[in-house]
Amino acid sequence: MATRRLLLTAAVGIGCVLALLVAPAPLSAQDDVAFQLWPVFHQAWLPRGKWQPGGDAGLRFEADDMSAYTRIQLDGTVRYLFNQSIDARAGLRLFYTFQQGVNQFELRPYQGAQFIWPRWGKNELRHLFRLEERLVFQTGSSPGFSLRGRYQIATVIPIGRLLEQVTGYNRISVPISAELFFSDTGDIQEQFGSTLRLTAGISYIVNDEWSGDASLIFEKSRDTEVNGDFRTTTIMLRFDVRHNRPVIAQ
Repeated sequence: MATRRLLLTAAVGIGCVLALLVAPAPLSAQDDVAFQLWPVFHQAWLPRGKWQPGGDAGLRFEADDMSAYTRIQLDGTVRYLFNQSIDARAGLRLFYTFQQGVNQFELRPYQGAQFIWPRWGKNELRHLFRLEERLVFQTGSSPGFSLRGRYQIATVIPIGRLLEQVTGYNRISVPISAELFFSDTGDIQEQFGSTLRLTAGISYIVNDEWSGDASLIFEKSRDTEVNGDFRTTTIMLRFDVRHNRPVIAQ
């Protein structure tokens, strides 16, 4: 019981920190706010043993003016499951970004690992670490390269207790996460260099093959110019459709 109370206290503490970070702060004259939509389709192939290949395709754009910012993304990845708590993963992501004044193509190989700890009942905390090698081609500029590290802490809160009594599992859940970005900007200069991303949403399992999420994302970014101190906050509404990956709410 003591351990469980400790874990619950830790979860509440994380929730309070997320609430404080999400709470709107006064914006300086150099701050800007953008609103974007982000639909993503995820496809996973049935795993063989410990290997799990998959991929996704998405489109992210300004809600009021697609010509201001639109990004197309493709992602291929593979995971290797060491056990129920640890996996390693690697993949390649492709991005093409249309924005006013400059377009950008990015190749982004990445490697990472996920650790699940602690677990209590049907709840758990997931820790995801990734290292990305970013190769960026911008119109009017030479190719640029940089490294970026990412750390995400996440959990999924099941809320479909009544449905669980009827069906035997939870179809509805609330995923929340916080992610930090650590960049060596190298020779890449971009207006929107992500520094912090906070996500909260709702997930629903349709059947054994299909599930979906709707998430609200707050993302902090900064200008990576040498003398740039421009800051921006992006509010995104993301929709995820998942095929053969319906376990997010279990």
